[in-house]
Parts: sequence; structure tokens; C-alpha cells
Amino acid sequence: MLAALCGHAAAQQALPCVSGQDAIARQAYSTALGHLTRCLEIRGLSDRDVAAALQMRATAHSQTGNPLRASEDYRRSLELRPADIAWDLLPLAIYLREARKPAESLQVMQRALSLDEDGPGSGPGLAVYFHLGWALHELKRFVEAVDAYGTGIAKQPRFEGIYLRRALAHDALGDAERARADLVQAIALGAAKGIQPDQAPEEYRKKFVEYGLIK
Repeated sequence: MLAALCGHAAAQQALPCVSGQDAIARQAYSTALGHLTRCLEIRGLSDRDVAAALQMRATAHSQTGNPLRASEDYRRSLELRPADIAWDLLPLAIYLREARKPAESLQVMQRALSLDEDGPGSGPGLAVYFHLGWALHELKRFVEAVDAYGTGIAKQPRFEGIYLRRALAHDALGDAERARADLVQAIALGAAKGIQPDQAPEEYRKKFVEYGLIK
């Protein structure tokens, strides 16, 4: 992720950056925070390297329970290297949602609607509409969330996660029939991939039990 730095002195100076990247690869996120903070104190790094270090530190903040700090680092990285594709914005939207800032998350996802997700000319795809719907759900805009999920499903109908999210939106609207149908579909798609419903995150597992789909 970090560009190669030329020369022995530069390599020695950039050691915290390399160590931080290695710690991220090893999922040693607490260790990565210290290395990457020292990395970002180095003068003379290119905008590309600073942006990469900020994004890695954002990952470390997120994985150590501080999504707000993650969102701050990620925003700074985008100031240095603006988003080219929708995927560049998704981490920021997720961090903001996890930081309980759904309105800001929604703003990011609305920006993502103008970007390509799966190659030039592809426009937004499943991932954009999945996270757009989730942000809308957090704002209790359930009808709009259902619509966003539906658009995502039309683009990639075999991703079980989006049916789970839409089921929760239907449930919030009191539409038990549609909620149950989506839960059933999610279980079927998951089973085809070897995913059992009792292995689902608690939020979804509770709904499977509530709707009588598992014990």
C-alpha cells in the first residue's frame, strides 16, 4: 500500500510505516496504531503515502473500537486522494454508521451514487445500495431503505446479506409476510454457500427465531 522509498536513509526513516503496514497484515491493530502514528509524523512523505497510512490507521481505529477516529482519518485520506470509485467511499460510510452518525453516513453514500462500483460506466452496484439502505434504516427511513435494498438485489440477487437487511426493514414497517420471505431467501442463499442460520450475527439470528425459522 505504501509506495517504495528510495535510499537507505529514507528506508530507515520510513520504518514505522512499514512496521504499521505489517501489523495491519497480521491483524495486530493495537500495535499498528503506534507505528502508523509515528509514520504520519515523518516529514516528506508523498500525499499517496500519507493517504495510505491514514487509511490503515483508520482500519486499526475501527478494529480497536473507535470508529469515530477511524472516520476522521479516512476523511483526511480522501482530502489527499479523492475518491475515484464507489469502493473508495464505503469505508467512510461504514465508520460513520458505526460511530452512530447515520446522517453523515447517508451523505457519503449519496456521493457514492455518482461513482462507478464495478468498472467504468457500471454506476453504483450492490455494495452501494446495501450500505445506502443500511444508513436509511438507521435513520428510520424504512420505506426508502426497502427501495434501496430492492435496487441492490436487482443488481446481484444471490447475496444473502441484503435480504437480511431488507427483512429488518420490512419488519420495522410491520410487514411480517415480506420480512419472513426475505429471511427464508437469505437462509436458502446462505445454505448454498455452507452458511448455517444459527451462525448468523445475533441481530439476524433473533429474527430467525422470532419468525420460527430456527429454534
